[in-house]
Amino acid sequence: MDRVARWLRFASRRLTGELRLSMPPHDYQDGRAMVLPPCARATCIRLDLCRNTLRFGPASGGAFTALSTLRIERGHMDCRELEDVVSSRCPGLKELTLGYVSLQGDPGVCIRSDSLEYLEIFGELKVRDHGRLEVAAPKLRALTIRGSLPEDTRISAPMLSEVCWTYDDYDPSCHQFVDVGRHLRRLEIETNSAAELMNMFDTIEELNLTVDIAEGVNEYRRFLKDINNVAKCEVLSVTFTGEEHAFRPTMLHLLKKCTRIRKLEVFLGSSEDESPCPSLCPCRLQENFIVNSINLGSLEEVEIHFDETYELLYLIELLSKKALILKKIIISYESSYDPLLIKEVREMVRSICHPDIKLEFT
Repeated sequence: MDRVARWLRFASRRLTGELRLSMPPHDYQDGRAMVLPPCARATCIRLDLCRNTLRFGPASGGAFTALSTLRIERGHMDCRELEDVVSSRCPGLKELTLGYVSLQGDPGVCIRSDSLEYLEIFGELKVRDHGRLEVAAPKLRALTIRGSLPEDTRISAPMLSEVCWTYDDYDPSCHQFVDVGRHLRRLEIETNSAAELMNMFDTIEELNLTVDIAEGVNEYRRFLKDINNVAKCEVLSVTFTGEEHAFRPTMLHLLKKCTRIRKLEVFLGSSEDESPCPSLCPCRLQENFIVNSINLGSLEEVEIHFDETYELLYLIELLSKKALILKKIIISYESSYDPLLIKEVREMVRSICHPDIKLEFT
């Protein structure tokens, strides 16, 4: 730890630009914390603490005047020190990322910043006694949550325009958005949190939805219920993961609800023939394969990333019939695919599509 301390003191006086530090594994016999002195000319600081404790030098030593990006992961911090640094010692901070951070001290932390525009939390943010997390950022535009938050979380961000919430369920009784608008430029979610988050917004320009429905009849019924109130969007990106349910009725259900989309992007999942769910599951009912009610009158562009030729051709044929003003289809595939297979796919796709539709294979 002494060598790290000497290096940091030197960097605080001389460094301009980015400071990147990956600590050695925590030595429990040492027990000392790593102290980060103010680095007035550092614009970006990225710290991998490797289970060590981070402390900040005293406020009397100065501020992180030029700092715009701060990333801290895999370590321990005092919640009051974090509050102080973010709110008053980083006047130009725009991006803050916390990953697998355990906050010590009081059972609550407030991330308050007048300059912050992007906040990301991944892994787990631990607060003592399952305490409270409060975010107050009037200029925050993008929020990314890829992990678990304290059960009492409150986020105030009146300029919020992008939300990514994955890997952990969004629970409106625990995670509260206050003072946010009813329109988003972009929302990235998984099906397990889709309904609760979409209900908060009237319109979404771009909706990125990961469809991962657990095995079982009840889980599929829950999916159908949640997607019934899918938000109005112009761009829909759908990623299919898992093999628990049939692809076709799931995709058809989404298309029936998203009638105003201008662009559709699909990451194709596995073939329905591999679906192990029972015949009683709604995804197996014949009525869910009916396409008559699908109307994609605004759809102009489609991009498909495929693994399954069978489903690719089905989707292309469906869209070419239901999207009457469709102008462009982009089909992406892995470079390792058999060239003969790709050639065959191209020929079949061209035979399905109207000649006025521009086709690109990448």
